[in-house]
Amino acid sequence: MTATYLLAGSFLLGHESGHSIARPIACGNRVPPQRTVLGETPGTPNTTLTVQAKRLLGRYELPTIQRMTALCSARHPEQAVAFAALRAEAEQLTAENACCRVSQLDYFAVVPAYRAHGIGAQLLAQLPAQEGDAEAILIEAEMPEKAEDAAMAVRRLGFYARCGAWDTHYTEHLFDAWFRILVLDCPDCSSLAPEAAVEALTDCYRRTISPTQWQKHVQFFAPDGSVYG
Repeated sequence: MTATYLLAGSFLLGHESGHSIARPIACGNRVPPQRTVLGETPGTPNTTLTVQAKRLLGRYELPTIQRMTALCSARHPEQAVAFAALRAEAEQLTAENACCRVSQLDYFAVVPAYRAHGIGAQLLAQLPAQEGDAEAILIEAEMPEKAEDAAMAVRRLGFYARCGAWDTHYTEHLFDAWFRILVLDCPDCSSLAPEAAVEALTDCYRRTISPTQWQKHVQFFAPDGSVYG
């Protein structure tokens, strides 16, 4: 049993209000909800200490990780060394600013009766300022060439572009749908490299669905059409 799994199994605390490495704001129906424990699922092979620490930082702020590891060390002294190493790795990653902190926008829509009045644009314009310390907001927009309603997909892309989102030119096959990966920059933050944005979204799905579901239903493609990741 990994220290990460044991940590979560001992103390399933509430999520912090901060933003994570591509933390999904809402899973919705596309991503089958299932219980995950700090990014681990039963039967997941042990991962490196750095990956475990990043997964913790993806759900919790550093002070909470420090408290949790201290509590778990007291409750499971046989794992004290592992918890101390995990805490130290999380502290080092934080000090190095190694984690790309983004938010994921999922299922953004305006009730049909209220469309065409600029409400969606106003909401989206205010969203970056509401996302705390997030560096960017990731958006999955349906690809017109793969959509059932191509005209609507084109309108969505145009809407996001007018609101300042830019296209990474990476694409995503998620379950039975195809998406373009867009980025909406947050105030006072430098634009992410397209690869960093896609890696953050990739990490999101790796942490929120099981390895079997991930391998079967999630795939990313580079601008040249090659499989990414």
